[in-house]
Amino acid sequence: MFPSQSLMVLLDFARGRVTWSVQVFDAALEVLGYFGRMWIGQQQQAPMVVGQDQPTDEEILTALETLASTSSTGQEHQVAALPPMVVSILLSWLLRQITKNI
Repeated sequence: MFPSQSLMVLLDFARGRVTWSVQVFDAALEVLGYFGRMWIGQQQQAPMVVGQDQPTDEEILTALETLASTSSTGQEHQVAALPPMVVSILLSWLLRQITKNI
């Protein structure tokens, strides 16, 4: 199931409304797991996260808002149509946040 609630927690974190916490960590893991499972067995289609320039705060917020608005439609199949760059920006940011904060 699409991690809508976790995306909202991450959006609040990115906007500075909440600080790093167990809830934010759990949300990051859930979103990483959700998108990671999409590419298991399909490595040639996985977004490139390693070695990518760090996304700006604006790019991160845009990516989170795009994903949150996709989830609000209630049609999970729309996630598959997301540009890989949106997912790549989010995954890159999440991995940095996890390594920085634990």
